[in-house]
Amino acid sequence: MLVSALAVVAWPSVAHGAGAGPAPGAVPTPARFEVGAASVGIDPTVTTYAGGFGASPPIAAGHVVGAPLSVRALYVSNGSRAVELEAVDSQGEFAAYQEGAAYGITVARQGAARAIDADRVGPAMSAADIIIQATHGHAEPTLQGLWGPVPVAYLAQVTEAEQAALVQAARAARPAHIEVGSADATALDDVNLAQYDAYPGWAGDPLLAVVRAVDAGTGATIATYATVPAHPDIVCGACMDALDADYPGVVRSTLEAQFGGVAMVGPGTLGREETPVQATDTHYMPLLAEQAADLVDVAVRGGHFLTSDVIGASQRFVRFPGTNAALLALVEANHLPDAQKQQVLQASGQYPIDRADTAPYQVGNMVGTWLTAFRLGNVAVVSEPGEGFPEVRETIADAAWGADLVIGLSEAQDDIGYFYPAWESALAAAVYPSDGFTNSVAPEAGDVVIKGQVADLQALGFATTVAAATPLPFTVTQSVAPGLQVVGGPFDAVAGPGGRAAVQLLAVYSPPDLPEGTLNYGPPNGVALEQATLGPVQWDFGDGTTGTSGYHEFSGSDLLPTIFVHDFVIGVHTVRATVTSVTGQRASWTFTVTVRP
Repeated sequence: MLVSALAVVAWPSVAHGAGAGPAPGAVPTPARFEVGAASVGIDPTVTTYAGGFGASPPIAAGHVVGAPLSVRALYVSNGSRAVELEAVDSQGEFAAYQEGAAYGITVARQGAARAIDADRVGPAMSAADIIIQATHGHAEPTLQGLWGPVPVAYLAQVTEAEQAALVQAARAARPAHIEVGSADATALDDVNLAQYDAYPGWAGDPLLAVVRAVDAGTGATIATYATVPAHPDIVCGACMDALDADYPGVVRSTLEAQFGGVAMVGPGTLGREETPVQATDTHYMPLLAEQAADLVDVAVRGGHFLTSDVIGASQRFVRFPGTNAALLALVEANHLPDAQKQQVLQASGQYPIDRADTAPYQVGNMVGTWLTAFRLGNVAVVSEPGEGFPEVRETIADAAWGADLVIGLSEAQDDIGYFYPAWESALAAAVYPSDGFTNSVAPEAGDVVIKGQVADLQALGFATTVAAATPLPFTVTQSVAPGLQVVGGPFDAVAGPGGRAAVQLLAVYSPPDLPEGTLNYGPPNGVALEQATLGPVQWDFGDGTTGTSGYHEFSGSDLLPTIFVHDFVIGVHTVRATVTSVTGQRASWTFTVTVRP
């Protein structure tokens, strides 16, 4: 059945320079590429609406706090083939819009490819050689609707900036080597806490991946591109009546100060991957940003240079029946006059959706979208058109066993909402009634994406096998147990002159309750238990000292003080935080702090 759901549009791989391997005992020589990067600002010049946390008030131009919003591009060529990645600070973006063919990801890719070819700066390119993804910040403008109108003027501004950044990056290309690394980012995700869209007790996708390009002559950094598997949803733009790039903006600034060049931060796996702190202002966000930047450093330290200059791209268009009548109705409702759209928002809590509903993107209830995959040496990069659950990338990676690393890019090329293997819909929706299921266009979407991307990777020359999605480990009883997690850092630190490192710590607590963040903000049956605990968080710092602190709680019933600092001496310390709920249940979180000389 899934085979018939895949369209036949596909571009095969064009690879170059596989070459022979190094002689035994020889140090592998890094492959040589041409790499360029660019950044173009997109702070709105018109009123926009923040996407991600309910209906947004209109946010006037000039209300961007923190790092400026931007579009950032990374161009890579081996002389005969080129590919390009781009990340745009938006809650999401569609492949095409109802306003016409002048807006959206597809036209930006097409226009940039034509302009790069006209410049004759490198190999010929097509739209299939470009992946554009949204960073998905929940204090960034919506380019989708749902949370408020999409200003056509801002759509035009973003589309033009996307093309400009892609062209500028190609023009800036110079000889380079490419380093690839990864780190385990489990600590960035909510796996124990009951809060909005989280699935306490379920394992997530821990892959944080880094692609870093350095000048072949000087070693200076040209660009650092990190994919982080955690929602940028710490900052609530609708709550603040302002826009913010969330932790990707802070991490970019940190990486540019540390390495130089242009830094890009895009989302890895997003579905079911919520941060331990979410829906606040900018107070707690730098803690998780520092933790994410620290993990990028870990990935770079453990990375390696590509020794093969193989580059390839494969793309196909896939279709599947949309079975979520409510979402399709919101797409249709976008054709209404503005006054009636506001009535839809007031009646349903959701603004109409501005996705193209004509061929090829929608015909009747058949929904279509693009899937694109790249090959860099023996590393695979796959686009995911929305928020895939962890089983999606994990299944693709398991099936493409011939690849050293499979990097998934959420919110790339389009946004069809959440998607997951079909079996997961019935299993998880019964326990976690969140918008992970109400904002999914069809249960089979995840299976179609998995099958399509495995086919793309096979076209790129990777050895593949049959893709069979299986559940990741989960403990369903965590839904009715108290939860505790710790964020902060740096957890891999360098000691100062006194032989110590100051580490910021924040404990986050949730009561023994079914997820507070369900659609009704409470358990579907019964009454939520008291939020408070029997006392503060108890700390064993693993260095012979102990202490106590307060905690942050999703509902806002914090126990103060929350953020505090502990000085660790040189060494490896196993730290344990513990708290007891009013029901007498204990919650704990154990992690490691390493302080190097």
